[in-house]
Amino acid sequence: MSRAGTNGNGADVVDDRTLGVLQDLLLEHVLTSVALPGRTAPLSFPDLEYVLQSDERLLLGDGYCGASERVTVVDSIVGRATDGPTGFLHFESPQEEAGRVTLRLRVLLAFPDAEPLPLGELIATFAPKGTGWTTVEPTHALAF
Repeated sequence: MSRAGTNGNGADVVDDRTLGVLQDLLLEHVLTSVALPGRTAPLSFPDLEYVLQSDERLLLGDGYCGASERVTVVDSIVGRATDGPTGFLHFESPQEEAGRVTLRLRVLLAFPDAEPLPLGELIATFAPKGTGWTTVEPTHALAF
């Protein structure tokens, strides 16, 4: 099974290459405040500020298949939050339904001496359109 995840029936959602394209598309639009394909307004992701406070945009690598140069991919949060709280991005497992792929991008806040705290998440659903992908439902940003 790929790192892409399954649709609940054990079938692969999308291959790793396609998943990486979608993940990088979402990251690009989140980090540059530009609207996703199929949308007119830029994404609003309130908890992103915790990630942007650092010189590096840290992304926890498990489940990430992309190759964005806008983030620093790390294998672990452990030992990264040495000077106080540090924000990380993390992709949850994708979901597929009726040919649509839903991605969840979460912000985790790590502390020097405590377990990471999950904060908000951004939920975006994509569907194939022509030779690319477009968002097909409203994109949701949840803050916790």
